[in-house]
Amino acid sequence: MKSPEKENGDSVKKGDMNNIESDFYYALGHDIRRRIIKIIGISGFTSFTKLKKELQVSTGTIYHHLDTLSK
Repeated sequence: MKSPEKENGDSVKKGDMNNIESDFYYALGHDIRRRIIKIIGISGFTSFTKLKKELQVSTGTIYHHLDTLSK
């Protein structure tokens, strides 16, 4: 089985794959982040204003969760 490749073409090491998998599950481990993904999935895109209105959370909370998802 081939190893997944990074954007630069280098293969991902086994330890890196474990980190990627951990990060993936961590990102999905919070309801707000799952809701953000769902909102984007339904519309294809969204604005910060729409997220703030739909999620009804603080600006800092949205920034935190978007930052987590961007990693």
